[in-house]
Amino acid sequence: VKFQADLYWIKKAGVDPLGFVQKYPGRFCSYHVKDADMNLDQTTVGDGIIDFESILKENSKTGVEFVFVEDERTDTPIENVKNGYNHVKNLNY
Repeated sequence: VKFQADLYWIKKAGVDPLGFVQKYPGRFCSYHVKDADMNLDQTTVGDGIIDFESILKENSKTGVEFVFVEDERTDTPIENVKNGYNHVKNLNY
């Protein structure tokens, strides 16, 4: 069984996203990439506390082929996703 993991909601549930994906290698096809601030509210990817670089470095073990940058906030959605995409694109993984 493989599924798409939502890294924000994993963090929001009080679970370490890196530890979670390492615990289940080969079980993921993709990630929803959203970020959390210190209060665990959503923020622009790259402005929060989730260590996406470390998580994405595990892609060969976790099985992830695709990442989907997402932002559910409605204030400036296009700008938020664009900034998040640029952050992920510039990571070293």
